[in-house]
Amino acid sequence: TCWSQAGHSEVGSPLTGATTPPLDVQLLRVTAAAVVALAPVEGYLLGISPQLAKVPTVLFVLAWLAVRVRHRWWTGARACP
Repeated sequence: TCWSQAGHSEVGSPLTGATTPPLDVQLLRVTAAAVVALAPVEGYLLGISPQLAKVPTVLFVLAWLAVRVRHRWWTGARACP
């Protein structure tokens, strides 16, 4: 897979055998969850400040860009087909 070709792997716990995804994957998951969780209150955020409603989405996009740039810079990898 593209993920394993890039040299990513999950770290397993010696006690439970459960795996923990890398930090960049966790960051993307948290920011995506923030976008989804705050979607129902977007109207309230717009009422407070029009820019405030954009914060979760902007954070997700910035996190995604940081992961892509880091991946490309560290591994020299190109986009997977």
